[in-house]
Amino acid sequence: MTTPDEEPKADDELKPGAGRPLVEGPPASVGELIPARTVNLTAGIAGLVLLGVAGVVTLIVLIVLVLAILGHIR
Repeated sequence: MTTPDEEPKADDELKPGAGRPLVEGPPASVGELIPARTVNLTAGIAGLVLLGVAGVVTLIVLIVLVLAILGHIR
């Protein structure tokens, strides 16, 4: 924010990317690369776990439905 006493800088002085960065190298927020094999393995394991959970939930729902139907027939 500029005060009335200060004059805004001219457009030719404000050039993004001009000059060297203060610290060489990538930013600290950039970590090491993760190999594609690790990502694929993690996604595969997560998929198998989700399929297993879905199978168990489906089995429980089917058992509850069968018990409900048998309970109403008798």
